[in-house]
Amino acid sequence: MTSPSSELDAAQKDAYQHLLSMFVAVITPALLICQALGLPAQDTQHIISMSLFERVSQTATINLPTPLYYGLGFDWNLLPLMLIFMVTSLETIGDITATSDVSEQPVSGPLYMKRL
Repeated sequence: MTSPSSELDAAQKDAYQHLLSMFVAVITPALLICQALGLPAQDTQHIISMSLFERVSQTATINLPTPLYYGLGFDWNLLPLMLIFMVTSLETIGDITATSDVSEQPVSGPLYMKRL
């Protein structure tokens, strides 16, 4: 059985690993381009800081939902299923009504509606 502190340490290790991989994915291309162009260290630092800030500025602070993003359509393949649902619903109501009538229970009112 693992202790809670070891589970927390493992979770922190995973979090640090993800954070490091995000930094590597942003910094590595900037470093490779700067080295290929032979830029001085000060310009390389400036480009890396700009690439880090650019990722932050591209993220949206507020996302608004887009109405009808996927469109509004009707799948005709569902029509038989809907028909079967309606038929079985009506059959169930009829069965409950007939059972209530045979057992001399009310077929209207709150007690009947509670059974439905």
